[in-house]
Amino acid sequence: LALSAVTMLPFVFMPADANMVLVQVILFLRGIGMGLAGMPLMSAAFATAPKRLLSHATAEINILQRVAGALGSAIFVAILSENGTPGIDAFHTTFLWLTLTSVAGTGIAAWVALEGRRAGAASRSVA
Repeated sequence: LALSAVTMLPFVFMPADANMVLVQVILFLRGIGMGLAGMPLMSAAFATAPKRLLSHATAEINILQRVAGALGSAIFVAILSENGTPGIDAFHTTFLWLTLTSVAGTGIAAWVALEGRRAGAASRSVA
């Protein structure tokens, strides 16, 4: 997630006539970051679900991903097209918001990971 957040930042400052190879390299690195984040997040989500509710957890996570993805896309498109036809400034503003939400998501994921480790350590010390 941190790699995704870091690779989003250059788009905040990128000119309209940016080198396409540079854009593709940055997007490639962002895709690697998203790919590396996806499986551990899903594994952690399934690991916290009780075995008897695992089938329900699968459906709920699937629904949450689809709804949140559509809602997030709609919000950022609204930010992009806030003042009519988007220019480069609108793209910079949108990418700034995307960067900020990526940083927030990284922070939340780190917090959840630390809490999970703390809870795991506490349960091991009790047992």
